[in-house]
Amino acid sequence: MPVFTIKQNDTRPVYTGTIEIGGVGVDLTNCTLLFKMVDDTGALLVNAAAVAYGDQITNPGVFTYYWTAADTAQAGRMSAEVEVTFTDGKIQTFPTVGFERVIIEGDLDSQGA
Repeated sequence: MPVFTIKQNDTRPVYTGTIEIGGVGVDLTNCTLLFKMVDDTGALLVNAAAVAYGDQITNPGVFTYYWTAADTAQAGRMSAEVEVTFTDGKIQTFPTVGFERVIIEGDLDSQGA
């Protein structure tokens, strides 16, 4: 799994991922997506809405999460997942095995520079 890296207190780049089942992108049209992220102690840092990216016919499964400054305030190695509520009310969490890895690198301001 690729690792997403962002600097502490940054809100760009946005987090973009793909929800797949069996290697095929899932149509996220009208689904609800929650991006969740915890630190290495398991403390929940983010539990917020993500959005399906653009046209799900040409980009099935692609989603985006837009960071807030609070999301990246703490430096460290994080674990993330996306909870999808489908139009039939059923819920599935991705990835189905393990977690996405997010590294928030400390910035110079946090180093006392």
